[in-house]
Order: sequence, then C-alpha cells, then structure tokens
Amino acid sequence: MTTRNYYSPEQKAAIAALHWDEKQTLSQISRENKISISAVRRWVREYSPAVNE
Repeated sequence: MTTRNYYSPEQKAAIAALHWDEKQTLSQISRENKISISAVRRWVREYSPAVNE
C-alpha cells in the first residue's frame, strides 16, 4: 500500500517553476520528484506566471 504525499502551495509553485524557469520537461520533473506527470501538468497550469498576473 502506498502513502499519499501532500504538498503545500509553495512546494507546488516551486516544482512548477522548474518548468518555466529552468526549462525542464514535465517528464523530467515528474521522474526526479517522484510525482505523477498529471499532477505536475496541473501544477504548471495552476501556478503559471501568465495566470498569476
């Protein structure tokens, strides 16, 4: 059985920033942080700089 990890909004924004600032692919971020690619995709969309302006 797996345990569920919870991430704060700050952690989610930092992980999403890897895509925008460091130009990492979603699959790289997913693999390196052991997070599903769908979660990474959702966070990138939610914490996008264009949305927050």
